[in-house]
This record gives sequence, C-alpha cells and structure tokens, in this order.
Amino acid sequence: MAPSRDRAGLLEHRQRLVAGLTGRVLEVGEIRRVLRPGGQLRFLEHVAADQPGALRWSQKIADATVWPLLLGGCRTGRDTLAAITATGFTVEECDRFRVPAEGPAGPSAPTLRGRALR
Repeated sequence: MAPSRDRAGLLEHRQRLVAGLTGRVLEVGEIRRVLRPGGQLRFLEHVAADQPGALRWSQKIADATVWPLLLGGCRTGRDTLAAITATGFTVEECDRFRVPAEGPAGPSAPTLRGRALR
C-alpha cells in the first residue's frame, strides 16, 4: 500500500508496510523527515508476539524460511513500536490485539495499531 498524505502534509498513513522493510528504522525515520512538526504517523502492523512460547517460535521459523520469500520480504517477528520510538516519534495511541481474535494464531496474528506524532 502506498503512503497517503493529507493536503497540509500532516498525516502519513502506513498499513502493514514497515514489516516488509529491511531498513525499518531508516524507513520510519524517512517518514518522520517528510512530516511537518505535529504530523501523524498512523500504523497497523503485525508484530512480534509479546510472550515467549509457541507463537514466537513459529514467527522465528516463518521468518527464517518461506515467509519473507512468499510475502515480499515481510517479517512477522519485528518490534515495530521500538522502530517508531527510536526515530523520535511520540506514540499517542497504541493498541495490541490478535487477528483473528479467536481460534488458532498464525505467525502474523499479533497486531499493533496506533498513532504517533512528530
């Protein structure tokens, strides 16, 4: 999905994009660079499982084998929130949930949705 910006250049929206980038912190830093002060980064990303166990193990296996090859370099076990904060964004909202909410969890089940300000 391509980025979109409102007419004032105050909003940058990325959906499930940062997970596929090799230079994740660099990309988030570039988003911060092009946003005006007070601009928003809204994100929806699958992220690393927050607890050790079977799900995190399955993410490591998926990331080390076919997942990135089949899904454009995407990695399921990344700490996207750390990349956002490391580049100087201030996280205003952040919700962690699972997709799907019920039933078996695949490697991309842990999801993070939020808003950060430049």
